[in-house]
This record gives sequence, C-alpha cells and structure tokens, in this order.
Amino acid sequence: PLTLVREGRSDYVIYVEAGAPGSVKQAATELQDYLAQATGAKLPVVNTPQAAMLALGDTPALQAAGLSTKAMALESFRVVTRDGVVYIFGPDTAEGQSTPGGGTSAGTRNGVYSFLERFVGVRWLMPGPHGDYVPRLTSLTVPDTDWQEAPAFLNRRLPYIQEKRADVRLWAARQKLGLSLGLYHSH
Repeated sequence: PLTLVREGRSDYVIYVEAGAPGSVKQAATELQDYLAQATGAKLPVVNTPQAAMLALGDTPALQAAGLSTKAMALESFRVVTRDGVVYIFGPDTAEGQSTPGGGTSAGTRNGVYSFLERFVGVRWLMPGPHGDYVPRLTSLTVPDTDWQEAPAFLNRRLPYIQEKRADVRLWAARQKLGLSLGLYHSH
C-alpha cells in the first residue's frame, strides 16, 4: 500500500502534462482541492514527473511504466499503483476535438472522481458547495490497485436539470455523466 498523506503531510505531487486536455487539468485541480479538504495536505500540481506522484492522463511517465490508453474504451479509466506511483488515466479528447461518435471522452477525469469516491470517501450529493460530503482524514493510504471501469452507456445525460448553470455542469462531471456518442433529439 502507498501512504499518500500521513498526519496532514505528503511528499506526493500531482503530475499532469502542460499540454494535457482541459478535462485532465480540471481533474488535477479537483484532486488537489478534495485531497486538501479531506487531509489538510495540499499536493502541488507539477508538469514534470517525480518519484512520488499521482500521474494523471496519457503521459510519457505512463508509457515508461508500460501502460497505455490505446486499447481502452472511450470514457473508461484505469487506476494503477506501481513503484510508489498512482497512475489515473483514460482516453481524453482535446479541446475542440470529438470522438468518432460525435461526443467527447474524459476518461482521466472519470478516474479521478472514482478515485476520490473509493479511496477518500468523497460524495457529491447535489450541485453547489453544500452538496459535497468530504470526510476528515488524518492519513490516506491506497492499497495495491489495478482497477478499470468503462461506462455501460455511451450517452449519459440528465436533461432538464438546469444544465447551463456552471455548478450543475460541474456536478454532472463529478457524477461521470458524459457522452462519447452524440445523440441529439427534440420534440
């Protein structure tokens, strides 16, 4: 197991490539924020790999570890601990790009939210700051892990929930709603 935080202190960083897609950068910010809320340790977000890191997305460090996003389903993610590093990755579309089905893929972000749920105990019960549940932890240990998930549906949306509001869009992302297959309809 990896001890990421002990007594509110950590030697770990969050590594994300400078040119990573926006969804990966958002995931890094969210991971930093919720780990700080839960443990009191604010892990720095860096653009160069280090020995003790949570590595997000498809990076040279991921490839050096023998891992890849190539055979993964759109919007899926994988969380792997290896040699003192936590890798959280999945297929991610760049800004302005779409999947062959006309949607987007934010696999790494889905992985970060699932990591926060499973290992930290964070829950997002409703949109807005009062809808978050963040447990208070003095230490955070992650067991040896190789876990992968893919959504069963390629289009996961909740219509008519005021989805134009920023806090609702953020809540939907935290619920891992998304669409790698664009289905557009009207009455």
